[in-house]
Amino acid sequence: MLQLTKIFSESKDELALVLFGTSETSNVLADQGDPEFGNIYVVQDFKTASWELLEKVNEIQGCEASSDYMKESVLVLAIHMLQNTDKSKKFFSRRILFLSRFDIPFYTNKIQKICEDLKTSKIDLNIIGPVSYSEEEISNGACLQAYSNTTDVTDVSGSTIRSILKEVNGESYSFEEAIPALIYYQKKKVQALPWNANLDIGTNLTIPISAYIKVNESKPKSWKNAYARKLNAKLERNTTYLMNDDEVYNPIILTNENIIPAFKYGTTLVPFTEEDKMNMDYQSGDKGMKVLGFTKAENVHRYHYIGDKSMYVFGQKNRELAGVILAPFIHALYETKMVAIVRYVYSPKSAPKIGFLSPKIKPNYECLVFIALPFMEDLRHYVFAPLDSDPKNIPTESQLGAIDELITSMDLSTATVDDEGNLGEALKPKYTVNPFLQRLYQCLQFRAMYPEKPLPGISPHIEAIINPPSKLVKMAEPSFNRIKELFPLKQYTQKRSREVGADMFLSSESSSKKVKLENEDIYPGFENAVGDKIVSVGSVNPVQDFQYLLNSKTLDLQKQANK
Repeated sequence: MLQLTKIFSESKDELALVLFGTSETSNVLADQGDPEFGNIYVVQDFKTASWELLEKVNEIQGCEASSDYMKESVLVLAIHMLQNTDKSKKFFSRRILFLSRFDIPFYTNKIQKICEDLKTSKIDLNIIGPVSYSEEEISNGACLQAYSNTTDVTDVSGSTIRSILKEVNGESYSFEEAIPALIYYQKKKVQALPWNANLDIGTNLTIPISAYIKVNESKPKSWKNAYARKLNAKLERNTTYLMNDDEVYNPIILTNENIIPAFKYGTTLVPFTEEDKMNMDYQSGDKGMKVLGFTKAENVHRYHYIGDKSMYVFGQKNRELAGVILAPFIHALYETKMVAIVRYVYSPKSAPKIGFLSPKIKPNYECLVFIALPFMEDLRHYVFAPLDSDPKNIPTESQLGAIDELITSMDLSTATVDDEGNLGEALKPKYTVNPFLQRLYQCLQFRAMYPEKPLPGISPHIEAIINPPSKLVKMAEPSFNRIKELFPLKQYTQKRSREVGADMFLSSESSSKKVKLENEDIYPGFENAVGDKIVSVGSVNPVQDFQYLLNSKTLDLQKQANK
């Protein structure tokens, strides 16, 4: 899982995978003749995550090799590998992720030396096992003791693990905590770069600002420059324009200097040169933000928000007075509950946008939040027929109350309950991943590992994102039951006359058949409406016509006889 996370995030972190308790031995210290490092296998030395390493991980199988003494030995080997990495490379941090069931006691003769090497080399230690230990449990752990006897062993209750973590200031995670943290794929993390410009307020005040993207639309990486068979292949694009000769097919290669773009107006081509484009394009001016006016914050509604990102605006760091000048402006907007309407130009070549700046004051920082606003042509006003135009559609007070209860019970701000009974927010954007990207990465991973097999179904952890939280559904169950009672669903089947269509187009052979209606009590005289007007015995089917006239209820035979 860690490998997949690193692959899809395009992380530059270098990983090494070391297994202990294996039937084979392959490591530097064992090659030097040290028997204590037997049955330890280095699957990969420090490299970036790759599909090759993931394939090796999938091929790992268990064995019955003894793993006594190995927990200490594999830690010594990991420290040795980190200490002897390429000196030309500079790493931000170095970390050991130590996974074990910890079902075998620690042999304590090496623990003190291991902890000293971890602290000296500034190597972080994270232990992942059956149970985890909180910061309080680690801080209350016993200090490491010096052991003179090399055969001393510690208990497996966790006291030694807590002592090690306390000594090196390490962290502990359980398998249940680690797996959910690694099961979701992550996109590539990039360092936030500031957009440096000026904020103009009026004609005399200009504040240098730096804007950072806070929220941006999440999109999958483009595959236009990817070649699956050679992942590291360098792709280049070349565009060639050819002109065919009318007499003989002999294409002529044209250069960009001989090509002029044009628009087709009917059958006429209208040239549109770069010079024409420059003269007709709107000149946005220099990049920056310019305050156009101010309005109450309540006048900017949520449905006015537009665009695919929001930005935090600070004073430029390299300009000492920028933050000092911007601070009173932020507090003035905050105290008056107003926002500033601004004109935003990203670059001289981009079209201008309109947006607003709202104040945001936190204990550790103050800034302005920029969100784009729509222009007049971006607004759409739709008029719908009122729902109460039909008296049958008017809900009762109890029905309205049931809907209100359902909305309240489905409130995401109080959808989760912790162990202490406190309510919390569910589906926080900060902790909720994009299910589309998760499914995409799942399919990519499966296709890379199993090219010939069909794609699998949606993983349970992705379905958990799509479906409502189980606690939320349980809390809303009484409201659902009341909705079912107040809004009963009945199956409606439209009453249809049997063979109505056939009777509309009666043939001579079927003209004597009697039209039988299932709802003739609702629609009396429907026989006449469908054209069933046999009033005499014909020559084609005289017997059937006579029987029909005898059975007809609409024809008065006595009156016909008198005629």
